[in-house]
Amino acid sequence: MADPFATGMATLRASAASVAGRYSPPSGPAVEDIRVIHSQPSEISDDGELVMDKHSFVIFRSDVDMPEHNGVISIAAGDFRINGDCLLDNEGLSWTCPTQPA
Repeated sequence: MADPFATGMATLRASAASVAGRYSPPSGPAVEDIRVIHSQPSEISDDGELVMDKHSFVIFRSDVDMPEHNGVISIAAGDFRINGDCLLDNEGLSWTCPTQPA
């Protein structure tokens, strides 16, 4: 029996929700032809007065085993530098990475 979480991730990876990208680690060769999900949630600043647009990416572990701080994700909309710790999901299938425009 197939792992339902892995099957779901494969479906999501192939869906219109994901976009083509490239991952360039701080050192070493780039990983071409990856799929990522780009989201732009809004966040209220600590003083409660400013709404800031953030950028985060879901990177599939089948494409990148362990994304690194200061790695760069390139998509058609631009380049984004990983500026924090990427979090692995409970099933170990995808990473969620905070980024900022590079």
